Amino acid sequence: MVAIVRRCVNNALQGDPKYFAAFLQLVRPTGLLDEEPEPSSTQSISAEDEAILATFIERLQGMSNTLDGEGPSTEAEVVGTVPEAEPEEKA
Repeated sequence: MVAIVRRCVNNALQGDPKYFAAFLQLVRPTGLLDEEPEPSSTQSISAEDEAILATFIERLQGMSNTLDGEGPSTEAEVVGTVPEAEPEEKA
């Protein structure tokens, strides 16, 4: 039964009108087509998320300034990290 439903759904998604009609007949008795979608909740973002976004915007602006010939001169300054030191060779 699961294989039949999967085939029906896959073929309906590929645009086959026969399978789309069959899919509607399978779904209609469940009542999923009759329900109104729930309104999305408007959640406020946390202070931590706001800080992350502010940092991201600052970095984007810094990258924009770099493209204009201003701002940080190295990738480490743009990304905000310190480049790793190259390993020393042993003699």
